[in-house]
Amino acid sequence: MGDDKRAHQRQTATYPVHVGLEGGGAFDGVVENIGTLGALIATNEIEVPLDSGQRVSLRILLDGDQGIDVSGEIIRVEQELAAGEIRRALAVRFDEPLDL
Repeated sequence: MGDDKRAHQRQTATYPVHVGLEGGGAFDGVVENIGTLGALIATNEIEVPLDSGQRVSLRILLDGDQGIDVSGEIIRVEQELAAGEIRRALAVRFDEPLDL
């Protein structure tokens, strides 16, 4: 548990997010944690190919109807089987810091 290498803190979240992929393709997910420089996004979408280095645009819906648009790069993709469903998590590094 102890070796968190992030330079900036992240906060736990459950924000809906729409992920658009450079070159086409999109899906919906949930932001599980977010910080000024990145986020972890979970999705059950397994049909869309995802790779480290892939560019994304995010539309994150914060509390209420407030939404923010941010672009970035996938730095890690993980996949696991939980409760009979395949779940994917992607870590995204933002191009510009967010003011949270």
